Amino acid sequence: LQSFDLDEMPALRTTRLSQGIPSCRDGVLFSKLRLLSAAGKVLSRNVYWLAPQGADDFTSLKDWGKRKVGLVAEISRPSTWVFHAKLRNPSACVAFFVSLKVVKGKQVRDVNDLLLPVYYSENYITLFPGESLGIDVDLGSVASPRHDLEGVNLLVEGWNVDPFSVPLTPNNPLFL
Repeated sequence: LQSFDLDEMPALRTTRLSQGIPSCRDGVLFSKLRLLSAAGKVLSRNVYWLAPQGADDFTSLKDWGKRKVGLVAEISRPSTWVFHAKLRNPSACVAFFVSLKVVKGKQVRDVNDLLLPVYYSENYITLFPGESLGIDVDLGSVASPRHDLEGVNLLVEGWNVDPFSVPLTPNNPLFL
């Protein structure tokens, strides 16, 4: 294990941000910070919710749910019990607090509709306008001969996203 004192390390490059952050509503702003490798690969992605002028007032978020953002999901299956979901935000608004659930059926009526445990590489995400993000969904912990994927769906929900589900079956036309 090795640690570094960041105060003693010179910055390779810093950028001062002065450009406005796109928003479809007044009030809360969103900022995305990405750490890139020298080759340009994303090493870390963080999203921050910012209240205007340093205030701690996030109440404007309650109005965001009234204007829905449509997301698009594409599913691929790299292995028997792992799926890759690619979410894309084609709208001009930020889609936030987007979550994934694997469900029996097309919606969650009660906790028995959830397929558990399922592991996600990302969850509760924010997607900026035009942004795509890939998420791995690992069903290996629930895999057994007793569990088939008939009737199992990936449910996508969000604060300002119309919920939709995508079948996790091999005959799904959305599979890539």
